[in-house]
Amino acid sequence: MRSSGACRRALALAAAVILLAPSAASAGALLIRARRVYPVSSAPIDGGKVVVRDGRIAEVGVEVSVGPGDSGVRVIDVRGSLIPGLIDCGSTIGIGGRVAEEFREMTPEIRALDGVDLDSPELDRALEEGITAAGVSAGARNVIGGLGAVIRTGPRGQSRRDALLRGDAFLDVSLDEEAAAGNMNLRLARPATYAFRLPNTRMGTVFLVRRALFEVAERLETSSVPGLLGAEGRALLRGALRGSPPMRFHADYRQEVQTALRIAEEYKVPFVLAGAGEAWDAVPELARRKVPVLLRPGTSFREESPERHPHYTARLAALLLEAGVPFAFYSGSGGDVALLRSRVALSLRFGLPAEAALEALTLGAARILGVDGAAGSIEPGKAADLVAIEGEPLDVAAPVTWVMVRGQVASGEPEREL
Repeated sequence: MRSSGACRRALALAAAVILLAPSAASAGALLIRARRVYPVSSAPIDGGKVVVRDGRIAEVGVEVSVGPGDSGVRVIDVRGSLIPGLIDCGSTIGIGGRVAEEFREMTPEIRALDGVDLDSPELDRALEEGITAAGVSAGARNVIGGLGAVIRTGPRGQSRRDALLRGDAFLDVSLDEEAAAGNMNLRLARPATYAFRLPNTRMGTVFLVRRALFEVAERLETSSVPGLLGAEGRALLRGALRGSPPMRFHADYRQEVQTALRIAEEYKVPFVLAGAGEAWDAVPELARRKVPVLLRPGTSFREESPERHPHYTARLAALLLEAGVPFAFYSGSGGDVALLRSRVALSLRFGLPAEAALEALTLGAARILGVDGAAGSIEPGKAADLVAIEGEPLDVAAPVTWVMVRGQVASGEPEREL
């Protein structure tokens, strides 16, 4: 039996489908009028209008070529803000249980997308909070965890083909202590579970990363020394050395961040840094190398030293902005995706301007994920993935009113239609 909340969502979606049904949808246009439109790629527009045709943005501005009196034009009024759909750069959204294949330490050929349930309630909750796209990540549990993808979070019932924004979008590589967490040393007992495996230490994690890169960089004669990767894994990692797909290093603590920079310099590999909780003293180097950074808002560290304080990590976004380092945000856990907007809003207390935070949640994230041609801003030609908010975009007291995906209302209800 469905819950009352599920029933309400179903009724709202049915009403939206009726309101936006293609009686004139293919020939007509949808006009959205808002108190303020945030295109993100340009300055906010007070009293802005957005015209949507065939699921794509056709016009943006104060003056547009269609009006409420034009034949076949449907109108939605937004009392608050209209923004692009928010983007989470990495989580296990839609994947039940563990995402990494932990029987082996290095699995570059594993695709996280294969484990996604597109009917998962996690996608519904994310969509309700304005997250229209999310990176699906293999995480940091394996030394080389596998390939991530970028998907749309709705509407419910969409096909895998419609959901996919970019396949094989990045390759997860862990320098994080999570890669060794829970593993058991083979010298201490006879192996009984998959937990008896390498690595057991941070040093072991770094060794395995270097060993894999050494192998695919053809510095290792595999005819005399057994390789650790299969043919598909070697091909994928070899491509990642050239930036296709981009390599994503998970590194939080200072020594992990410095190790990522050293490995990238040694192998001349482009990469994205994920986590970076203690990266404040590496900001000048990140800026010099133009390394994009993914931050996990709400992260705190053990306070073993004065530097390991949550306030240091919270100020990192403002430091990156000041240094000109591209950055965006990610949740890590699928259950936390719906909390992304409210957690990023807390960064505003630590020096990050609201407009920069909104860009990092939209166009900045799309650029890092390689989907900025289709998402991330309100521009002609892009998909009409839009979010209406009752107040300012990052005001946690202002609820999301409705969410549109490719021109169709997928969550909530329009405030008013004429």
